[in-house]
Amino acid sequence: KSIDRANWNWNFVGDAENPFFTPDPASVATFTAYLDGIRKAGSSVGAVIEIVADGVPAGLGAPIYAKLDQDIASGLMSINAVK
Repeated sequence: KSIDRANWNWNFVGDAENPFFTPDPASVATFTAYLDGIRKAGSSVGAVIEIVADGVPAGLGAPIYAKLDQDIASGLMSINAVK
């Protein structure tokens, strides 16, 4: 299924009815059904994570050490579920 950004509602991300923190309200039912099937099968899922950095000033980070992409990767890898 493709992602339609026209359906995104960023105010829905923190909603109590949205356990997946998705900006697309229609995807909650899809995610719930998919994960229930995976859980019943005793399996696990992979994921694709998209990060969009908007308004980042030019030159943020260092050219060799402390690069911006290194900081983002470090933050993601600190999440146990990502490893």
